[in-house]
Amino acid sequence: MTPIRKLSLALVVVGVGLALWTGLNSEEASIKGSQRYELLTDSPVDLDQAEDRELFTLVLQKLSAFGAVRSALKSRIAIPDFAQPTPQSTLLLLQRQKGSWAEPRGRQELLRIMDQIGQRLGGAQARTGMITKLPFPNRVPVKLKNGRCWRLKAGNSKDLNQAIKALKAELGDRFWSVEDLPDELALEALALRMELYTKGGESALVFSAGSLGDFDVRAARVRAQAIDCGRDGVVEILPFVVEEFPDARFTALSSKGWLSAKGDRLLVVVDLPEGLDQPRWSQLIQVRPGISVHPTGGLGMVQLTPATALHDQLDFSVEPSEAMQWMSSAGTLFVDVDPGLSSAQLAKLPMPQGWTMKLSHASRAHP
Repeated sequence: MTPIRKLSLALVVVGVGLALWTGLNSEEASIKGSQRYELLTDSPVDLDQAEDRELFTLVLQKLSAFGAVRSALKSRIAIPDFAQPTPQSTLLLLQRQKGSWAEPRGRQELLRIMDQIGQRLGGAQARTGMITKLPFPNRVPVKLKNGRCWRLKAGNSKDLNQAIKALKAELGDRFWSVEDLPDELALEALALRMELYTKGGESALVFSAGSLGDFDVRAARVRAQAIDCGRDGVVEILPFVVEEFPDARFTALSSKGWLSAKGDRLLVVVDLPEGLDQPRWSQLIQVRPGISVHPTGGLGMVQLTPATALHDQLDFSVEPSEAMQWMSSAGTLFVDVDPGLSSAQLAKLPMPQGWTMKLSHASRAHP
């Protein structure tokens, strides 16, 4: 073999060796840069169950202190379509410790919180599964469609009926109540009465011309109390309206998407004014004891947190084709952390009872 060929062969061997050494070190660096851990539990973890999702999310939060975390749950998702988000939308999760948001008291608190948001954020619109304004009923005469709504209340149903008759005699077609429907519409009047009258019949929603700004004064003259509850052809669903008409359909809270199965967690979308940064919600919103407000991320997004993980209408699951990459043949879950924990840090990591984690050497592509 000539000297030149020997030199060429030597260079090839050195080159191959250098490449192998570089490749091994690169692989080692990759392993160190993204470590995989296996979650061992006394019983299988089912991420379709809210309690298991919450515990798993708590573990992911602890791991996130040591680097970027990837698992069978997405770290964030877009605001769900049912909320009809805009580019300026952010999501809040309101939690009640006792009772459901669908209960009358829960709906009253919800309306107060939404009103605070609007007032303190320069008119930001807060939306949820509860209607806060609705048009006057169809049977209200066209000439009053741009008028005003009043809650009229008397001592009892007899006194209320007398007050309504007196106001009708005084105001004529500038005033309307269910009593104005003719006899041939008795069934429709009965259905509408169930919506616009309290069960005891001592309060009702009535409608007047917009020019009657002194209707409350006129009502007082006939021994009734009138409170403004809507203008320009809409009824505002105010806290006292929910209190007095708790079973009316128009004060109901839709559970579709917005409300958790247990009723204790509710989503509220806030459409922030252009250019307004995310406020400090805990300082902005004043709530009563037993109610907590959880910010869920930035504009358009919802972050995975123990609070959002428990809301069964928020789906953080990865695609089924990807889900298998996060599960071992024994059914345990894998978690990737970049760069990862030392053995000492892993040993000290607080875990739920019956849960432990160990460093795994399974392939990240095919665990």
